[in-house]
Amino acid sequence: MLSEKLISVVSGFFITVYTARYLGPESMGVIIYIISVLSIVVPLSQLGTMQLIFDKTLRNRNLGINILLYSKFCMNVVFILIMPLLILFLYFNGNGNDSETWFLIVTLIAYVYYQTLDNFSPFFDSILSSRTNVIATNFGVLFSHVSRLIFVIFNLPMFFFGIPYLISVIVPYGIKSFYFNGNYRGKINPSNKRKKVYREYILKAGVPLAISSFSVLLYVKVGQVILGGISGFYYLGIYNAANALAQAWLFIPITLITIGLTKALKLNGGDKIKALSVILSVITILMVLVIIFFFFLSYEIVSFTFGVDYLASSDGVFLLSLASFFSVYGVFFTRVIVSYGGYNFLMKKMFVTLVFNLIISYVFINAYGLIGAYCSIIITEFLSSIVFNAFYQKVNLLSIFKEFFNLFNNISLLK
Repeated sequence: MLSEKLISVVSGFFITVYTARYLGPESMGVIIYIISVLSIVVPLSQLGTMQLIFDKTLRNRNLGINILLYSKFCMNVVFILIMPLLILFLYFNGNGNDSETWFLIVTLIAYVYYQTLDNFSPFFDSILSSRTNVIATNFGVLFSHVSRLIFVIFNLPMFFFGIPYLISVIVPYGIKSFYFNGNYRGKINPSNKRKKVYREYILKAGVPLAISSFSVLLYVKVGQVILGGISGFYYLGIYNAANALAQAWLFIPITLITIGLTKALKLNGGDKIKALSVILSVITILMVLVIIFFFFLSYEIVSFTFGVDYLASSDGVFLLSLASFFSVYGVFFTRVIVSYGGYNFLMKKMFVTLVFNLIISYVFINAYGLIGAYCSIIITEFLSSIVFNAFYQKVNLLSIFKEFFNLFNNISLLK
């Protein structure tokens, strides 16, 4: 799974760089601004099903299937209610209201819609069938990148470049949906009463997770929206280039977390804590090495990849790699907390994080511009992933750190 993702990510990264060179920072900034605004709908509409499906399928496959199936209606309703508000925001705060810009916006609305509906990935991950996700994603990436290359070769204008984003999600969604319906859907046929019970459960358990996921996305995206609004789309394009480089490697620790947790969360007591510490130790060592690499070579990396138009992003690569470090910690601890049923804690924590980030992002970006955007996300990710999570009481997350140096003694627990 890891090798296949590596090939996909590396090839995709260089196509993205090629496209960014063609469009330039300003046009890339416009696209990223629109996506940042529209993406707000995704975690709210998904109602926490990404976490719920993964956690429940580990315990009971049929329960996970039912949650996946009967969450679609709820997701569509929330999407339809929220999207008009985001469209109005773009109308009054976007980069023009011409037909070309609206073609781009409509295309990207379809992109976030299918991104919202695709909650198959955690199901396949939890049954150790991640290969299905990889194959589907690779086809989407392939067709998406081919379309980008065609658009660049024929010198097409910016508004066409929303189409590859749509292709990248609609193709995997179609493949995973076809495979799921052919292999799993027919095995489940609950009564209408049971369907109602599942939907009520999704709303009850999912709303706290949705608010938590929304807060995570918003505190990541809010800096980009504020930066685009205050400093301009050029600086947003520079920020996005730095962020793309800083996060290009995240699939590795995220994959290791996903694989490790499928085994660690089935253990009990002290063995579970020790197994979790092994995962944390491995991803920490990996991330520290990457951060050191970016510290010494960020200028050369930007020059080689995005080119001279994006050299202003070289400082941001190292700074955002620090933010990525804490972001991976956040993914790890969030999944651990979910496994202990800490949905309400996550909702409250992320609300506090969101409010803090809104304030610090506006103050820092208004005062320091691009550097302020980098610093605000580093501070927020650190507080969210480590400081705030330390207040969770059902399990002492800091005890996982205590086993950090017993990596080689505990690694056998994940075999």
